Amino acid sequence: FISEVIIKVIAEKHAADSWG
Repeated sequence: FISEVIIKVIAEKHAADSWG
């Protein structure tokens, strides 16, 4: 569960960074 949340947060952050 924790790992899933971390992956989701990192994925969202990465997406935000990619979109700028």
